[in-house]
Amino acid sequence: MIINALVRRYESAREVEPGWQKRKADYIIDISADGSILPSSHENKTEYVLPELPKGRTSGIKASFLCDEGGYLFGIEDEKEKHKRGAEKYAKSKELHTQLLRDIDSPAARAICAFFDNAEEHTVPPGIGRKTVCLFAFEGKRIIDYPEIRNVWNNIHSENADGKLCLVTGKIDTEAKLHGNIKGLGKDSPSLINANKPAFTSYGRTQKDPAAQIGEYATFAYVTALNDLLHKGSKHRQSIGADTVVYWAEDEVKESEIYSGCIGPNTVPNESGEEQLSAIMEKAANGKLPDMEGVTWEKPFYVLCLSLQMKRISVRFFHTSSFGSVIGKLTEHYRNLEIYSSRDEKFKHIPYWILLAETTVKGSASDAAPLLGGQLINSIITGARYPAPLYNAILTRIRAGGDINRAKAAIIKAVLIRNFNEEVSMALNPNSADTAYTLGRLFATIERLQHDANGASTVHNGYFSKACANPASAFPTLLKLSEHHKVDKAGLQIVYAKRKGELLDILDIEQTPFPAALSLEDQGRFILGYYHQTQDLYRSKEDGSWFWRDKSEK
Repeated sequence: MIINALVRRYESAREVEPGWQKRKADYIIDISADGSILPSSHENKTEYVLPELPKGRTSGIKASFLCDEGGYLFGIEDEKEKHKRGAEKYAKSKELHTQLLRDIDSPAARAICAFFDNAEEHTVPPGIGRKTVCLFAFEGKRIIDYPEIRNVWNNIHSENADGKLCLVTGKIDTEAKLHGNIKGLGKDSPSLINANKPAFTSYGRTQKDPAAQIGEYATFAYVTALNDLLHKGSKHRQSIGADTVVYWAEDEVKESEIYSGCIGPNTVPNESGEEQLSAIMEKAANGKLPDMEGVTWEKPFYVLCLSLQMKRISVRFFHTSSFGSVIGKLTEHYRNLEIYSSRDEKFKHIPYWILLAETTVKGSASDAAPLLGGQLINSIITGARYPAPLYNAILTRIRAGGDINRAKAAIIKAVLIRNFNEEVSMALNPNSADTAYTLGRLFATIERLQHDANGASTVHNGYFSKACANPASAFPTLLKLSEHHKVDKAGLQIVYAKRKGELLDILDIEQTPFPAALSLEDQGRFILGYYHQTQDLYRSKEDGSWFWRDKSEK
């Protein structure tokens, strides 16, 4: 299914013909009719549509047509190179070009052959090294721009050799023995499909056999499409830790752009993206999606997650659905995360990378567990349960003394809603009789009482982790300590005493003692109750029946 979708992607765009690929050339080698290098040769780091690099080149000497490295065109060797094979590379390049161009009636073709025939007369231009990619030009015009030269390469790729059925296109085609490299996932550029070691073979095939019954055309098409998507940056891809997520729509106009804006910006808020997402969420809440120019909500949309490990590409997941369904799941995720904050937050809608960052010690998404990013995105766009490691990591960070901010509380709220089928409010729920939630509220109240009495609070660092996991071992001591916290502000001591009494009445500890331990689910409720109560302590109340923030505080 992945290969079929990528082939359709290639055919809808069709920017590159079979046998060609977009890649960069570092240097233009301008030659004359006798094959000598002209002074007009120059450095020119530009991307062109060039003949496709030969497959499997990393494991052997295989020359590239018309555009290749200095090691192949000049036999340059690096002193650090373990195997000195410059002469072999040059010989292969000469053999390829002579074989293809010797009988072509073209001044440009004859000039290329003359270049290789007179190798000993060439002086390598300054700036060309073993790895410098050089493109031929003939008297100022790039060789690839000559129709007769292009036809030579196109004719090679239009021939069918063995006439086998391609499982992707359903047409007769030459079976691809090697598949092209996927670039943009890291330093290495392996193939998506291969069988070059016994551990990766199946159905009786060995590393000498084709990796799959896929034709040359389909192989070229899917590799070209995937490399093009990876090359287009944030419009079609996002890097999430060790994972790379690629996404596209069939015959798209704006769908991928909208998805990129909705899934979340990488560093700073995007005002238009936030507004667009808010508009979509408002409509989605009523079971509809807004009319947007150039957008078809029923259009098929694809999300592919790849991971490069040990020089091999792993497919983490591949999701296909309508674009409207994906956006609907995305808006549902953001509704799950909605939670009150007394602060002016940077992002109205919390992007995924902030959620990942909250699971780490240094607060950096790049430090998140290697597989967690892909798991999170998969749960977001499919509506599946949020990954357990996300929830567990947040609880661990909080118990280790991490601050309980909006993002951490939002994650807990979202997990309780989706994974545990809870009904969780955005802000404080004073009517909740849940024990864990109420214990969290009680802890926040005692903490704030100590702060108002002493100008600082020490109970959080000393008791929060214990109170969250084993309330019976912490709350009796906390309640005794709170009796010694006296607030000077008139009336406030009474308010604190009243609130503690109300929370203790809900808990009814005389009939039901403090629980000895809380489950992971209950620990989430405890933290959420603590967060809600803490935020509410800073919210102004007109009736004065609850806590208020001192106007002198900032």
